[in-house]
Amino acid sequence: MTRNLPRSACLICRHLLDLEAGTCAAFPSGVPESLWYGTVNHRTPYPGDGGMMFEKGPSKAMELLDEKYGGDEDETDEDTVA
Repeated sequence: MTRNLPRSACLICRHLLDLEAGTCAAFPSGVPESLWYGTVNHRTPYPGDGGMMFEKGPSKAMELLDEKYGGDEDETDEDTVA
């Protein structure tokens, strides 16, 4: 099942496993909607997370976006202007 994109810190969390399925290391069966859609902040413990909370870092979402749109960090606007 494909979920809508999260409106939360999940996008930049290092524990995100699968953006389309909405899974992470804390919730391998699916991130609860209250966390996924940002109505609850996961910087504090949440039932069932096993003590694993949000940690900013490289995530699968960023990898997918880099693959789809290119993510060359060395590229500048000057490089793309003809």
